[in-house]
Amino acid sequence: MATIQNRSRITVTVKNRNDLTRSFSYNALDKVEAYVGELRSKGFRPKAEQGDDTWEVRFREKGYPTQNITCPSRKEAEALVKKLESERSTGLIRDYTKAHQVTFAHLLLRYLREFKGKSARVIAYKVESWLQDSGEVGQSLLATHRADMTATGLKVRKAAFQMRQTILNLEWIHKPLSLVKADDINGYIVMRQNQVSEATVDREVDLFSAVLRKATRSWGYHLADYPMHGVERPKYFNERDRRFKVGEEERLFAAIRKLDHEHAVKASVESMLAAEYPDAKFSSLSAQKKEFAARREALRPQAEKVAVATPRLETFFQFLLMTGARRGEALSLKWSDVDFEAKTVNGIPNFPRHGRSNFPTRLRVVVG
Repeated sequence: MATIQNRSRITVTVKNRNDLTRSFSYNALDKVEAYVGELRSKGFRPKAEQGDDTWEVRFREKGYPTQNITCPSRKEAEALVKKLESERSTGLIRDYTKAHQVTFAHLLLRYLREFKGKSARVIAYKVESWLQDSGEVGQSLLATHRADMTATGLKVRKAAFQMRQTILNLEWIHKPLSLVKADDINGYIVMRQNQVSEATVDREVDLFSAVLRKATRSWGYHLADYPMHGVERPKYFNERDRRFKVGEEERLFAAIRKLDHEHAVKASVESMLAAEYPDAKFSSLSAQKKEFAARREALRPQAEKVAVATPRLETFFQFLLMTGARRGEALSLKWSDVDFEAKTVNGIPNFPRHGRSNFPTRLRVVVG
């Protein structure tokens, strides 16, 4: 059984007298009546109205825990009731109360603590900046987070908030997760585009999306309405259109040929080293490493004289330069994709994308 109750605050007002306006809790009806009576006794004509921003949905069913969920409007409360009833009718039991008991800011911090990827430092900078700029609540959370890191012996990154522009429209991150809407993120996007590039904004939205995805898929926070479904991401064209300047191509390929030569020298050194120590035994691994390091230095002059470089990197970069293919596209190619008679390459995966619809679908290759 589901019930809906308006828990918005009650506001008493008097026309043209803002100084007499007072707000009361939804259940403080005695105080509302007393204040209205006081105003009337003084000759005023007060008006009491209850707001429409806090609606509680209570769902009770025998054998299951009661769910108390707060919605920002009656319309959303009624939609939630229909969703719950529909899920129960199919035997699906989801607890939506958990998402109302945690704020999006707390989830940002949890994601930061648990993330172990290469971009951890970038994520830390973003999350800490958002908390710092979101007001006193966010700053308090950030201080607690940093204190916890220090207490557990983790390195605390030096803050550099004064070196950047303050980020606005962040109050919404302190909402309960269940109340975060697409409009909150869209408002952030509109504001943020006035400060940084569209590509930067899109990467920040990617982080919002990653946190929401982790919360709903891994951490057990169920949402009646997934915020990212209504987000309008910024549109941008981030491709570079640049040609070599005079002398740049020659310098680039000179450096690449040096790398090919260095690879050949290292291979020759290792081959000589293997010939000198076919069945070598050492007292320890460290002793072996020390001995081999010394011999590599001694063998290098001879290897530099006899090494024959195979132009692997040079050929690869020539291919990229002539075709315009990206590194990932080129590395994913197979010999079966090459047409030696037509001197073309087919089968570029995930193509075209990111505004590259005018890119040729058959890449010209110099063969033989």
